[in-house]
Amino acid sequence: IIFQLRGVMNDAKYAVGTTIDPYSGTYYLTEAEFAAGNIADQQEFLRNLMVGMLDTGKSIGASSIVVSVGGDALSYLKMGFLPSAADWSDIRTATLDAIENGDLKSMFESLDQEQQTLLNHLLQNIDEGSAGIIVDLPWEYEGKTIAEWIFEDVGGDFSLDLEDKLAVDQAQEVLGEASSSKIIE
Repeated sequence: IIFQLRGVMNDAKYAVGTTIDPYSGTYYLTEAEFAAGNIADQQEFLRNLMVGMLDTGKSIGASSIVVSVGGDALSYLKMGFLPSAADWSDIRTATLDAIENGDLKSMFESLDQEQQTLLNHLLQNIDEGSAGIIVDLPWEYEGKTIAEWIFEDVGGDFSLDLEDKLAVDQAQEVLGEASSSKIIE
């Protein structure tokens, strides 16, 4: 089942496309284009879009929402979305390589031994739920959280399990706060 919407909201033009796979119960965001407007309108559009997808997904009995994230993975991770297993594998591999030989080496070395051990354990874990744990780590380096360092410019397919009450509550909480702060960059 495919839905496509095009419209204007507060002089801002947008297009949205979604697909529902009734066999798997997956609700896909296939298009989210903000064509014209200011940054506040764009943020409100994206907040409304995600709130609408949550409401629709729950009302139709979908089991998950899947979005293709272009490079703002941290925003979706904060809402409770998790990368696909393949994307998590790529993220883990790239991060471990950047810690060993690249841009994240100094960030990693700034952590104490216990923090390094925990972060390394999370990055070695093949369970994509580890990404959500990394987001909650309170550690910072040069004014950015560890999650900001790791998930900067990361994209892929991310999903929210609508059957996981804690994940849905987390998404709703973050989206509820979106009207007063930036949620999706």
